[in-house]
Amino acid sequence: MERIEDCRAAGLGSFDVLSDELICRLLELLAAEDLAKLSSVSRVFYIFCNEEPLWMKLCSNNVDGLLKYAGTWRKTVLERLGKKSNHGSSNAKLHVHGFSSLFLYRRWYRCNVNLSSFEINGHMIDRRHGLPLEEFAESYDVKQPLLLCGLAERWPAMQNWSIDYLVEHYGKCVFKVGQNSNKKILMCFEDYAYYMKQQHDEEPLYIFDPKFGEVAPSLVQDYEVPGLFKEDLFDFMDKEDRPPFRWLVIGPARSGASWHVDPALTSAWNTLIRGRKRWALYPPGRVPPSVIVHADEDEGEVDIDSPTSLQWWLDVYPALKDEDKPLECIQFPGETIFVPSGWWHCVLNLDNSLAVTQNFVNTANFELVCLDLSPGFHHKAVARAGRLAMQDHASVVANGPVLEDANKKVHLGPQQPDWSFNLDFLASLVNHHKRHLVSNSVRSDFFLSQSLRKWLLKLWHSRLDLRKQIWKSACVAFDAKCLLERVLSICNMHNLPQPTETEQLPLGNGSNPVFLVGSYVVKLCLDEALEDKALDAVASELQFYSVVKKSGSPLRHVIPEIVASGIVYLEKGSYKAVAWDGQNEPNYEIQKKNSFRSGEFHRARWNQAVLNPSYTDWSEEDVPEGRNTQCPYIVTSKCDGQDLAHSRESMQEEDILSLADILGKHLYNLHNLPLPPMCCSSATGEKQAKPQRKVKPVEFRKDSMYKPPEEWTLFMCMMRRQREHSIARLEEWECVPPHLIRQVEEYLPADPVALVARINGGVPKLSQPAWLHMDITDENLQVVLDPPAGNAQEMQHVLSKEEVNGSVKTCHVLDFGDVCLGDPLYDLVGVYLDVFKGNPDFLKCFLASYHHSFTLNCTESWQSGCHPLELPYRAMCYTILHEENALGAVFGIWKDLRTACTWKEVEEKVWGFLVDYENVWNQIH
Repeated sequence: MERIEDCRAAGLGSFDVLSDELICRLLELLAAEDLAKLSSVSRVFYIFCNEEPLWMKLCSNNVDGLLKYAGTWRKTVLERLGKKSNHGSSNAKLHVHGFSSLFLYRRWYRCNVNLSSFEINGHMIDRRHGLPLEEFAESYDVKQPLLLCGLAERWPAMQNWSIDYLVEHYGKCVFKVGQNSNKKILMCFEDYAYYMKQQHDEEPLYIFDPKFGEVAPSLVQDYEVPGLFKEDLFDFMDKEDRPPFRWLVIGPARSGASWHVDPALTSAWNTLIRGRKRWALYPPGRVPPSVIVHADEDEGEVDIDSPTSLQWWLDVYPALKDEDKPLECIQFPGETIFVPSGWWHCVLNLDNSLAVTQNFVNTANFELVCLDLSPGFHHKAVARAGRLAMQDHASVVANGPVLEDANKKVHLGPQQPDWSFNLDFLASLVNHHKRHLVSNSVRSDFFLSQSLRKWLLKLWHSRLDLRKQIWKSACVAFDAKCLLERVLSICNMHNLPQPTETEQLPLGNGSNPVFLVGSYVVKLCLDEALEDKALDAVASELQFYSVVKKSGSPLRHVIPEIVASGIVYLEKGSYKAVAWDGQNEPNYEIQKKNSFRSGEFHRARWNQAVLNPSYTDWSEEDVPEGRNTQCPYIVTSKCDGQDLAHSRESMQEEDILSLADILGKHLYNLHNLPLPPMCCSSATGEKQAKPQRKVKPVEFRKDSMYKPPEEWTLFMCMMRRQREHSIARLEEWECVPPHLIRQVEEYLPADPVALVARINGGVPKLSQPAWLHMDITDENLQVVLDPPAGNAQEMQHVLSKEEVNGSVKTCHVLDFGDVCLGDPLYDLVGVYLDVFKGNPDFLKCFLASYHHSFTLNCTESWQSGCHPLELPYRAMCYTILHEENALGAVFGIWKDLRTACTWKEVEEKVWGFLVDYENVWNQIH
């Protein structure tokens, strides 16, 4: 027999020292063109460079727009690049002698394995038919999983749904597909059905779409929530705040979900329409073998590293002892599986399958869900990793599913969860020193904890039977007891009425807790991580109210009236309040660091930004470990009406136009207020002594250094910080297409100071700053509506000078906690995208009554070769640099912009109509 020599070493050259797995990992970093070139180097490289999993990953990591599968992943990538595959249409295979790879063989096996003979050897899940609700609540809910039969017998979906049926009726509908990652890939269903038939992937794409009810609303009518799971307390949440809760799940054999615990410790039910699914489950706190749980101490998130479901069953499961195997079942069409809160589960599709699933919050798991949405990280790691997390909460890995202690051994079966999943024990691990309650940058599994506060308030008023549970959860989630004690001390200090039972939880979802007490509004200022910064924010807000009052501005009639202000602090275990008007230092134990004139708001944030060069550079590491003992507060009178967020549904188009007309006048008055005196300047204009500091000059031009005036310091520092982290912010928000993220650095000006600079004769000069609200949203506008009177008259042209008709009598502007000095154009972003939801007619009506121009009078471009500072470009830059996720609104309103090739296209679509604004403004005035 002829001896065949190993060709690996000669074919790989210096790469021969690397393992096959590492070579595959390195190849994933290459572009398609480079892979094509490398495949021609040798027969061995040809094998590695033509692996279908490699091309699949290359495609999924770089796909923009709709994915259309071309029969193989290599061909799909090349067609997307506009190139033809050199394989042609031939099915001939290239035989390479002298090369073998166990790694590649195992991957090939997983791509082609037949799952029809998969047997269950572990512990079986209970199977029940006709289970009464009382028995379910007593024996299974939040206790153990269950397989239910007969719940879907009358569903139209059971008779109608099939792949062919869905292609016929929903073939053009676009669904989200993916693997075990958050990567968002979109496909038309008819293309996905073709992919299902053609693919032989190790980890196939499957449809797991939380928005199928919006894409194809009639699908939701084809099934109903089983009676055992009807109660869902998320129904009391506003639609825009509600986390994803229902999914259409379609996938071929070998696809599935790897080991995970459902977000926020919600429970779930899953009903199978077609095919078979294999399930495996472990109780809370018992990490499945070969799964790693990592807790991020900074963000409070818990990440899980797990093999794919197919890999786990092929490689890990056979090595387990019988007593260590999970609870298991094979789910057949028409059956519904219940997965309780906190249970680990893994799913593998044995056939082409089609299912629908929903997560829910009921009375039984309500406190667990609230706990999981609470700040901190340790309790989340323990809820998922049990005692292993108690040993090392940073990163835990399970070598086996059995957790032992000195006196007992935990076994699988119908039993109470391990002690580490005890609610009171987990609540004791919540880290209230972490400020996730008040941080706009931290994302939880579902939504920010501010939304949790808003949800609990709605339940507080709607479910009186749950008030004991709600209060307990609120105390764990955001320390409601301490917040209420602070409010009580403030009420006692200023002789305000005591909060009633219905007023004991804070309002809204803003970063500062707000309590409604009778006809007063008490705001606790906790949104700044450092106590000194909270004082600075309150001083800025109080100075703003002072300027409005002293100037006699009409704005004073449409903003709340200040009733009291001060600081509440902890002394000997109880809270005490002292009055403070924002001027000088508070009259208690704070030491004065500098000498200031009496009656000056020297703590205002813009003054601190000038006096202290590190003011805008603090990080989470600067936050002290101890809980804040000092909390500034402001008490205002309650304005009439209802916020726009809740009034909008009852308002007609003419009402919004009337609101736009009124709001334009309000913002004109706001932006034309006198500027505040800077504390670093005396009444005579002389500079006062201030600490020595080094201010980094603004790099305005390549050939010069430019330092903006001091009143611009805070705004410019904010914009620079947003500019510096723009890519990271857009990637975190996950609402911007990847190709646009890659272009953002080129689109934005090198320094945002250019957005407000006027250049005449080559000399840069910043425009006049103005008072900004910084957070104009539909929740910060209080609308008073006149009762409807007869038929509405025909509307005037939105740009005419005549008064616009409508039922809006008054519009109050609330919450100046983010007040700043800066570019008035910044406030237009919130007005247009949140208040007017991107309707240009409403914004034009607003601009007609604004009586002011946003345009910079420039005689030349600020820098050669860059964008001219046209109004649409500046507005688009502020949209990208906005502290809140303004781009989420942009791509939510104009969904077609996801396929825009450049930011210029986005700019023209969103803000393009502002090109003619200056001419229109001149005509009107």
